[in-house]
Amino acid sequence: MGLINEGRYEAAIVSLQDAKATFGAHPDILTYLGFANRKLGRYEIAESYYRQALASAPKHRGATEYYGELMVERGDFRGAKHMLAKLEAQCSFGCAEADELRRWIDARHAPAS
Repeated sequence: MGLINEGRYEAAIVSLQDAKATFGAHPDILTYLGFANRKLGRYEIAESYYRQALASAPKHRGATEYYGELMVERGDFRGAKHMLAKLEAQCSFGCAEADELRRWIDARHAPAS
């Protein structure tokens, strides 16, 4: 989504809410609503959207990755590693989402658990 790539998160939220009203609660829309809200520091709202996306599409790799990133930002490394394990189980030969979440965890020097 262009507005998100431009860092225009408030405008992206408005656009995504319009898309949600038109197309319904598609997991991609919910995931991007979570992402935009997370970038604005609205972690509870972001978490709600990620959970909704994963409730409707449990193997949604984008929602899984971004929810894991939210967990890293909150210091929940155990939760982030759980999300990484879910991605690794889905991506037998690796995937960008697992690689990115692994980088997030490693960059914050997650304690061993």
